[in-house]
Amino acid sequence: MTSSKSMNPVYVVAADVCVLLIFAAIGRQTHAETNQALAILSTGLPFIISWLTVSALTGLERPQPFKRWIMQTLAWAPLSALIGLALRSIWMVRTIPWTFAIITLCVTTFLLIVVRVLFSLRSFRG
Repeated sequence: MTSSKSMNPVYVVAADVCVLLIFAAIGRQTHAETNQALAILSTGLPFIISWLTVSALTGLERPQPFKRWIMQTLAWAPLSALIGLALRSIWMVRTIPWTFAIITLCVTTFLLIVVRVLFSLRSFRG
């Protein structure tokens, strides 16, 4: 069980941003694109904006009891990924391939779950 008093939500938000930037960096590397910091930020920004908005509206930036936190993340992360994809499509003025959309939805959801599991494990240890 995660105690909201044991963790500062700023750390959760920072970890969320980090894993979304890691997602962007891995994606850029996979496609042999430059991995300069600005390019990674440009790729990850639509997903970061989307996730930070969704998590703020749903309270997912604040630690919660483990099962609830995981289930709510599973419910909201895919929607956030779709919004991020829409923002990226608008930003790039082109459509997003379905394969990229599916991979993005699965990988970003997985990474955001991992963040919550790690924070919950940390909380268990006190």
